[in-house]
Amino acid sequence: PTVMTVAVSVTGAQPSRHVFHVTVLSPAGKALSAYTQNVLTETGTASVTIPWALNETSGGYTVEVRDAMSGVLNSSTITITP
Repeated sequence: PTVMTVAVSVTGAQPSRHVFHVTVLSPAGKALSAYTQNVLTETGTASVTIPWALNETSGGYTVEVRDAMSGVLNSSTITITP
């Protein structure tokens, strides 16, 4: 599995409760519903675990994290190799 830390950054205040919507896109750009999740944080920081299948196709997978409150989106690419 891949474990990622996601966080929201605010200016002049402590982050409060946020929900992050996590979407994983295949190397072909297709959203993989098995890995889609919502993560609740009370402090603005959360840990996200992606439990890859043992037979996952090799390539670059895009992990998109959207803050449900603000709509801000960030993404990262993870390369899976056999």
